[in-house]
Amino acid sequence: MGQLVLPVFFDEGAGNEFAGVMEYITPVRKECYIEIFELIHNILKDEGLKSTYMGKTIKVVYNGNTIRFTLPFSAKFTDLHTELTMRFTQLQHQIYRVEYNNTEGIPLPISGDDDLRICMTESSSRGAKFIRMFVCVE
Repeated sequence: MGQLVLPVFFDEGAGNEFAGVMEYITPVRKECYIEIFELIHNILKDEGLKSTYMGKTIKVVYNGNTIRFTLPFSAKFTDLHTELTMRFTQLQHQIYRVEYNNTEGIPLPISGDDDLRICMTESSSRGAKFIRMFVCVE
């Protein structure tokens, strides 16, 4: 069986007040629950609730430094760049690309929403606890 467990919180103005837990069970384990999470996330949003717990730990290496943050499965390419420039402020004025190693160890660029989704899905399907990314200044 497969299982997706989400803590649910009241949205804006409630200070992340805990509302309860949702559990989604499938008869067969799914390779990835991102689509289900996004569907539930949108339904919760319409009801004034949210669940932002689902995410992946991202470890980014740049210029000899490593940072770590959590990126929600629903994150967009711009969210990744926002996180990076917030932590590596010197990137705000540079042209750079972000790469990760796929399951075969081949470095692949993350250049849009689709690339980020593939990266997150691939990582989840192999049960990795985090995704290591690399920033390359051009």
